[in-house]
Amino acid sequence: MASQSSRERLQGEMTCAVCLDFFTEPVIVDCGHNFCRSCITPSRAKAPAACPQCREPIQERNWKPNRLLANVVQIAKELEREAERCCEKHQEPLKLFCKDDKALICVVCDRSREHRDHVVAPVEEAAEEYKVYMCSYLENLRKEREKILAYKTDSEKESQDLLKRTEAEKQKIVAKFRGLRQFLEEQENFLLAEVNEMKEEIVKNKEEHLARISKELSSLDDIIQELEEKCQQIASELLQDVSSTLQRCEQKQMFEDLVVFPLLKWKVKAFCDIDLILENVVEKLKDTLPYENWLHKDVTLDPDSAHPLLLISNDRKCVTLGDKRQHLPTTNRRFDDWLCVRGESSLISWMCYWDVEVGNEEGWAVGICRADTVIKKNESLGPETGVWAIGKWSGTYRLVNYPHNPPLSLSGEPRRIRVFLNCMGKQVSFFDADTAALLYTFRLQTLHLVFQPFFWLLKKSYLRICP
Repeated sequence: MASQSSRERLQGEMTCAVCLDFFTEPVIVDCGHNFCRSCITPSRAKAPAACPQCREPIQERNWKPNRLLANVVQIAKELEREAERCCEKHQEPLKLFCKDDKALICVVCDRSREHRDHVVAPVEEAAEEYKVYMCSYLENLRKEREKILAYKTDSEKESQDLLKRTEAEKQKIVAKFRGLRQFLEEQENFLLAEVNEMKEEIVKNKEEHLARISKELSSLDDIIQELEEKCQQIASELLQDVSSTLQRCEQKQMFEDLVVFPLLKWKVKAFCDIDLILENVVEKLKDTLPYENWLHKDVTLDPDSAHPLLLISNDRKCVTLGDKRQHLPTTNRRFDDWLCVRGESSLISWMCYWDVEVGNEEGWAVGICRADTVIKKNESLGPETGVWAIGKWSGTYRLVNYPHNPPLSLSGEPRRIRVFLNCMGKQVSFFDADTAALLYTFRLQTLHLVFQPFFWLLKKSYLRICP
């Protein structure tokens, strides 16, 4: 077989001096040197006037295709590929495969100390064996690819659905605020018109009142002036017509100090009340609309409401079922007949949520209850007794609504339940906290807006409120 140096010399003769690679469409120029046609006639440029190798003048019209060289180059490429299939160390064909090193070897390598105790197989046999492995991997990878493609399709669809829902909600918000602005503008115009009308009435009443006062003052001024003049007269003149003068004084009625503008004052008072109402409405909107007010509720368990068999953790975040009944003080809040406990927080905000870790356990229920709910032994759990909850027992997810407890059809096994209370919307919804999948929604057919978190254990399970 050809030595390494011989192959290198042959490769050198088959290499273009411009691109330093095997000749492609070689042409021979005037001086006798060979080049790839594309190397000496590059696009968007004129052909060189001199040989790139010896700098002799050359003309493109004299270039001739060197077909013999092209054939030799093809043979050289094949020889190189064959050389790649030979052992570099022993120059022997690589006919064996070492399974320990996972490498092609020749028969000389097989007898060497390096591979003496290794498992070796013919190339064809090893290839078939590994082809089986690869086909198995290929099948699994194709399945994985199909799974990812399906996931991609589902993700794109879900993303589009979310975008559509978001756009729909956006349009609803725009419409609601447009209607709200229109309503407020109409109310503003109405109230301002009432205020302007009242201002005109005040001015009119003021003018009439001042005219009456002016008339009264003028009458008084006349009598005062007459009396002052009488007092300056001599006795005979003063007593002349004195009875007439005194009669006018006696007939002059005392000015009646009436309450000024009583009806207008009541109207102004009404507008002040409207201002207080508007201020209260604005404050409620400020408290309600900001998104951060709908966020996570920090819920802790209320030990004073827990059934005596329930064990509450020190941080009041976890509840488990104990073996012995504890001696606890009796309170009007404690569940004595049901294995229940409520949360300490009263839920009176517009919207709030909390997450409960249920794991893969069963024998539990979570939700909300009325703040005054205490279920007795002869009563059942459900909306009628002020409990709205879902749970899992007997291997099935269910609505808490004794005695039937309808089953829920869920696509997965939630590990964390999100309880989302919407007081304004009068509903409580349950979600898979990890996937955001809606599990169920209760409509709260009650005007009672004070609720508390609710927890119920049926077996040796546990419930933990997530931070």
